Amino acid sequence: MVPTSNEGQPADLEQLAEARFAPLSDAEIKLLRAAPKGETAYCGPSERDDDPNNNPADSDSWGSERWIRAELVRWLCVDRDAKGCVDPRGLRAHAAGITGKLDLTFVVVPFFLGLVHCSISDDLDLRFIEVPSIGLR
Repeated sequence: MVPTSNEGQPADLEQLAEARFAPLSDAEIKLLRAAPKGETAYCGPSERDDDPNNNPADSDSWGSERWIRAELVRWLCVDRDAKGCVDPRGLRAHAAGITGKLDLTFVVVPFFLGLVHCSISDDLDLRFIEVPSIGLR
């Protein structure tokens, strides 16, 4: 069953997330808009890996607009309606700060998961995860 909006139209991923996680940061909105298209959510000031402003070693100076909550990433991987909206090319974030513990233990992720040039503020638990491919550069 496809979730619907109040107008009877299919709900998009951003609407689903807004209902559960409001307010959303700029980076979260970028991720939610990129995921259904299989695109990368560029959360930093540029798309370049070599941009010093995208260096996760300096993430303490990044503003809250670049934060993506770990619980939102987990929700995208486990919620039936949410993960059904994600393109098989997967979730891809670039130069974002992942806040909170990212616990994906025992999760079956049906798509690529890529967190490139991202900073993860707390623990990352991937024990017994099933995922076709993962990129944590």
